[in-house]
Amino acid sequence: MATMIQIPARHFEMLDRIKAADDDLTERFREKMQVNDRLDRTLVSFQANKGEVGHRWCKYREGFSAELIRYIIEETRLTGPVLDPFAGSGTALFVAAEMGLDAIGVELLPCSAEIIQMRHALLHEDKIALASGIRTAAEKRAWMKPGKECKFSHLQITVGAFPAETERLLGRYLFEAAQTSA
Repeated sequence: MATMIQIPARHFEMLDRIKAADDDLTERFREKMQVNDRLDRTLVSFQANKGEVGHRWCKYREGFSAELIRYIIEETRLTGPVLDPFAGSGTALFVAAEMGLDAIGVELLPCSAEIIQMRHALLHEDKIALASGIRTAAEKRAWMKPGKECKFSHLQITVGAFPAETERLLGRYLFEAAQTSA
């Protein structure tokens, strides 16, 4: 049996105000706005990374494509440092570096920051030693065995984002990772 939810009238009023503000801004900047047919879904989303070595290994749902970042840097003729305040998996940082630009990223999600660190290590560390360490860790699978756990530090958006068992395994993984880097 479906449950009916009553949406308060004030929510509809807020949506109407948002739409009116959007309409006002659209009209105000009409002369400056233009449709760019190059910015289609495949260029903007992570989909374009499927053929990109170094950018395809970790699918990041909210991520931009490397090609989009290249396009923006080229179109704006950017020559200075790139600041990405929501670095995610680091696409803007790595593309900027590939193009000879300095880049600074800020990322609050620890798992995303680790993706960036791993991508950096894959580019700059001893690949044979790194592959050996990854192989050893994968063979041991210590995080799958009973043992101590680290508390998983949540951000507001990650609370309840995954099942308790996944959180437990993350805690085990964090504990084992801390032991290896100690």
